Amino acid sequence: MSANSLFDPVIDGGVRNPNWFEGRLLTAQSMRERDAAERQRDQLLGRAIGSGVIEGLWVTRGAAQGDGTVRTLSISKGSAITPGGDSLVLGRDITVDVVPPAANNPAGPALFARCQDPPAIASMPSGFGIYVLVMSSATGYRERAPRSGLGTEGVVTGCGDAFVVEGAQFRLEKLEPQNISEIDDAGRSELTTLIANSANPASRSMLRNLIAHHCFGTPDLANLPVDPFATSAGVSDFLEHGALDDLRRLKRITCCDVPIAVLLWNINGVDYLDTWSARRTPVPHATSRLFPVPASPRTRIEGVARFLQFQEQLAALVADSTIPTSIRADGWFRYLPAAGLLPVTGLDKGVQLSTFMQDIPLYLPQPPVYSSIDGPVFLEGARLAPLLESSFVYPPVELSPTHSERTALWMYRLRENAFANDTAPGSTRGPALVFASAQMPFAATPRFDVARFDYSNFVSSQLGPA
Repeated sequence: MSANSLFDPVIDGGVRNPNWFEGRLLTAQSMRERDAAERQRDQLLGRAIGSGVIEGLWVTRGAAQGDGTVRTLSISKGSAITPGGDSLVLGRDITVDVVPPAANNPAGPALFARCQDPPAIASMPSGFGIYVLVMSSATGYRERAPRSGLGTEGVVTGCGDAFVVEGAQFRLEKLEPQNISEIDDAGRSELTTLIANSANPASRSMLRNLIAHHCFGTPDLANLPVDPFATSAGVSDFLEHGALDDLRRLKRITCCDVPIAVLLWNINGVDYLDTWSARRTPVPHATSRLFPVPASPRTRIEGVARFLQFQEQLAALVADSTIPTSIRADGWFRYLPAAGLLPVTGLDKGVQLSTFMQDIPLYLPQPPVYSSIDGPVFLEGARLAPLLESSFVYPPVELSPTHSERTALWMYRLRENAFANDTAPGSTRGPALVFASAQMPFAATPRFDVARFDYSNFVSSQLGPA
């Protein structure tokens, strides 16, 4: 590395913009060089925004085939940004075969030079397994334009392609338990067993929950308080975490790819489809390479994804179960988000609090002493959004097999929901409860002159000072 004077301009490796001057011959090559410079600037902006899904790209399971298996996915139009800063655009809603027919797709123009070499081995679903649905760039020519050349006096001598269209393509990358770095042999064996038994609803739910949290990097980040200074080659060990980063290290996912969903392939075809295991809003680069977790927007973005993943999975469980009141959290989940919402059985299907939270320590301070209802205290609706927002930077709650090691939960009833059920029982779906990790501050401390008399809480030694 050569030394420069502090005030010397450094332009080597900068953006090369064609210099236009009177008399310069305008050629296709010079226009391509201008396009390359604009693309380089766009990539810089893209990397500043961060990689992830901008809008759309919602993935759903397709219709079942005659044999009952699901072999297609529907993807809505949308856009994303790759880690390399490139924009990916899907211009229309599509339905794709999970196992595509063999075909030779002609290569498009090489707009994304570093993206021309995809992973060497394409993943085709077979047997039972977990797969990540990945979106990447695709380009092609569209329409025709007249062409003339020097010395032809402007006479058209043929045609050329009018537009190079940038679009997207999709593929699957298999997530093997042995490729997940932060678990031991026992953890890998558990995942392998759950995959093999995924036809069982409880095993499938536990598998879905575990895979989601491996994608979030939950086991990795659990080591942060153990050694927050852990580094390798001068970079924090927590700068990269989770199964998706493992696939990137293996070059199965590249800087030109955006993961958008995770699916289980088994005897039913696409058995479950989990969006939030892989989908993220754009995640900027870490502010610090030594302390990336507290100083990176990724912490909150993954917290939002944890919350949404849980709510989506819970809703599917309740909808698919014939007896949702029999669902126990520790039999269907290994991790809960730091805070979440529970639909309790009422006019619509829901869980039963005493069953769902069985063997989980709960803080259930008494509501008003004259109340005939024993259970969670009331939470004003105005405090719900701040409670959830703050939960996104707290770690999830692990439902450890050892009951005594489980983190306790605060339980709340939404005051407005309770009032609506009491005064107009047929007007709402049923009781809605809020749970939150006891590591979070208590959110329903009584406040003078802002609570409702019949739906308020009293100061209690269980709650700490008012």
